[in-house]
Amino acid sequence: MTSQDDRDGQPRAMDEQLRHALGGDPHEAFDHDALVAGVKQRAARIHRRRAATATVAAVVVVPALAASGWVLGNRMLGDGAHVDVSVATQTAEPTPAPGPDDSSATTEVPEEETGSEQQTEAADTPPWQPTPPPEPVEPDDVAGTPNLVDVPDPRPVDIGLLDRLGAPQSELSSPLLMPLQRFMAAGSGSGGVEPHSGRSWMYFARGNEIDQDSVDIQVTAWDDSSAALAAIRDGGTGLGTVWVDDDNMPSVPEPLPWPGHDDADHLLVGREDTIEGSDPHYMGGALVRQGDYLVGVTVTAAPGDGGIQTLDEAVEAAAEIAQKTADNLAWLDPERANG
Repeated sequence: MTSQDDRDGQPRAMDEQLRHALGGDPHEAFDHDALVAGVKQRAARIHRRRAATATVAAVVVVPALAASGWVLGNRMLGDGAHVDVSVATQTAEPTPAPGPDDSSATTEVPEEETGSEQQTEAADTPPWQPTPPPEPVEPDDVAGTPNLVDVPDPRPVDIGLLDRLGAPQSELSSPLLMPLQRFMAAGSGSGGVEPHSGRSWMYFARGNEIDQDSVDIQVTAWDDSSAALAAIRDGGTGLGTVWVDDDNMPSVPEPLPWPGHDDADHLLVGREDTIEGSDPHYMGGALVRQGDYLVGVTVTAAPGDGGIQTLDEAVEAAAEIAQKTADNLAWLDPERANG
């Protein structure tokens, strides 16, 4: 009997499958085909409306598109394995002062192109958002649980993967969000610490196809983001969310190395999803603390999509998007994002 069958072994109707996937027990297995094939264009709207009215244990932040065969962290890569991740940040190496033999030292710069004016122009926009990010296909229109604060839109632009996927298919503003979509589920208890505000975007290119790349960007705001991320590392103890393993049971993943960011404010994970009748999907997840905020990015690589193909690529893309999103937050909300 599969997750598409009822308890008597009979196939479930499509609407029953959807209710099971979006509103069931957060630790029950989810049916990937039922959630994606045939309904993906509507999933974002259903996702938001259920999130606005459901309890934390049943909000749509339970991991969508989850399948069996999860292998997290070094379980996926093997003992001693290492994923090299190179992520650009807004910090650049200083330009050396010109030496006596440097011909550029005597080069005259027109007054209208002086460095001070170039710096002023650069400061007018976030470091990774020189132009506004694309508007979502389905903007948030749900009058659900309100955010405590306005969360800015820090999505980076000029990212190859995001450009290829186009505008995000959905947007949601709500405190009822997972810090890291698809890797985490709502806890079975109640009363855990949760974000007081949040905003998310979901990118994918086509409507009903299982084998396609996707990106989930989550920005959550907390009373104590440092304690929240520390608790996430410990498996969600004291929070309203937990990590889940290949059986959709609580299990803390092994962090992956993140060169240059192996600190308490960064967390990188990865896993493989086994999809029946399809090639495995590889998922990279990155969390970055920026002041009061946690930025969570999940990248799914579907080898049959013609885009990113491997776990390494999914992890690297998640790390890049998360760090650049955090850099933009520091510019857009300096009061809350620089603490």
